[in-house]
Amino acid sequence: MAHGHFGWHDLNTRDVDGALAFHGALFGWTVARVDQTPGGTYTVLDDGTAPFGGVLFMTDAWDGMDPH
Repeated sequence: MAHGHFGWHDLNTRDVDGALAFHGALFGWTVARVDQTPGGTYTVLDDGTAPFGGVLFMTDAWDGMDPH
């Protein structure tokens, strides 16, 4: 990871597409969807220099929890 680069960050949300559209437009981040988790698709965020985080859909198993 490059000096001064964010640590790894995760966003857990019920609106993955909305979150990606918002952050992509605001920051210009690109995404890569990876089907590698028991919870489903994990979307990796990249700022053009390196991947730095991801987004995971909150399934029914997350009921009662707010997006975070």
